[in-house]
Amino acid sequence: MIKHYPSQFVSFENDRCSRTPEYTLPGERVRVDCIVTDNPARPVLEFAATGTQKYTVMSNGENGYYSFDLGAFPDPCKVAYRITCGNEQTKIYEFSVCTEKRFERFESLNFRGNSFCGVLGNGYSVNFEFSDVLNISCRKGGKAGAPAVSADIPVNGTRLKIGGYGLWQFGQCRVKSITLTFDTEGNAVRSVVEAEIPRSHVYGTGERFDSAEQNGKYTSGQTEERCFYQEEVTYIPVPFFFTDTGLGWYCRGTVPAQMDFRGDVKITRESNSDSVFEDTLFCGDPKQLLKTYFALSGAPELPPEWVYGVWLSANGWNRTEEIYEVLDEMKKNSYPASVLVL
Repeated sequence: MIKHYPSQFVSFENDRCSRTPEYTLPGERVRVDCIVTDNPARPVLEFAATGTQKYTVMSNGENGYYSFDLGAFPDPCKVAYRITCGNEQTKIYEFSVCTEKRFERFESLNFRGNSFCGVLGNGYSVNFEFSDVLNISCRKGGKAGAPAVSADIPVNGTRLKIGGYGLWQFGQCRVKSITLTFDTEGNAVRSVVEAEIPRSHVYGTGERFDSAEQNGKYTSGQTEERCFYQEEVTYIPVPFFFTDTGLGWYCRGTVPAQMDFRGDVKITRESNSDSVFEDTLFCGDPKQLLKTYFALSGAPELPPEWVYGVWLSANGWNRTEEIYEVLDEMKKNSYPASVLVL
């Protein structure tokens, strides 16, 4: 059996059966890993870039763990590959050697009513809609409206400035750039928003084991599990953070949002549709920020009483008999546990 996935399941550990980097740029070397079980043959890989001949790559590795070095591709192109081991073959996988463009200014700005549209370029734009909060979305295409050079609008006690130095500024938060990664069809497959946010403290991003303070830290935005030592990873990531300087930032949607607070704030997301990202920004003191966030996402509910009891858990329970032995001991000793984690 040949085990291979185009991208890694988790960010903190090499699964040894994926392709890296997931989004390849010209000049970056591409490596494909796989795991082979119940097959004595040694795997080989065949690949071809758009408009080129097919190449065969021999594998490196042993004991079922193998890797293939596809080298670097000098220009954007689409690459197809397949792994063969004896009489077994994988399906044909494809990836793009992408291009990347950093946008620091809008090409043009249009307004209509209580919304603005800033044109980035390459067919993409940023839409601003404001009421009590600021809703921002980046997508393919744009909204028509009357042309404008810049904008300075009051939004619920603070100001939104669009254009000028950087892309936009909301209160003390200044968004310096948006970097988009494009596949060979011109679709944006990844975005990085870079913002200058004065702060001493950052809170949020979901359940945390390392520290409530997230300033100076990084989160992948993925649900990840380590045995015993969670450290910077989490079971429950939440794409929301707020600062001691009064900014709340909520990344809407279901795509994991990587958040980097080591210097300028960087939010990285993947995209597989015309919508690149959708965010809601708002200002206030911590109590107001949480109230606004709960209004957007739903307020937390008080768990049932049994949740606050004693929990029993062990990674070493492997047989049903062991579970019943634990239950018998609990009953025998009147142990007040309310949860047994299997």
